[in-house]
Amino acid sequence: MERDDYVDEFSEDPNGPAYQKKEERTGPPLDYVSEKLRFCIESLHETIRSIKKAIRETGSSEPSAKADILLVPAWSSFRYAVTAFFALHNILALANDQGIFDRLLDYSREDFHDWLTNLEKEGLVSG
Repeated sequence: MERDDYVDEFSEDPNGPAYQKKEERTGPPLDYVSEKLRFCIESLHETIRSIKKAIRETGSSEPSAKADILLVPAWSSFRYAVTAFFALHNILALANDQGIFDRLLDYSREDFHDWLTNLEKEGLVSG
C-alpha cells in the first residue's frame, strides 16, 4: 500500500459505507436509547470485573469451568453492547481495535464512566 493510499484510508468516514443507511424514524429519542445502553454497558463492566475479582480471590491463576460459564457470555455481551454504543454514536471504527474491549475491562468503574462520558461528547446520536 502506498503512503497516499494509507492516508486516504484514514480520511474516510469512520463508520464505513457498509454501516451507513439513511433512515427516518419515529420513536424514543436516540439519546434516551444511548442512556439505557450506557447503563447496560456499565453494569456489564462491573459484573465482569466482579467475576474476575472472585476468580482472583480463589487463588487460582486460571478461571474454573464454572467461572467460564459466567465470564464468557458476559464478555461477549459487553463486546456487543459496546460495539452497538459505538455504532449509535457514529464512531464504529473504534470497534476495529479488537484489544479495546479487554483494555476497557481493566479500567476502574470511575475511569470507565469518564471514558463513556467523553465518548458521548465526541460522538453523535443523530446525523
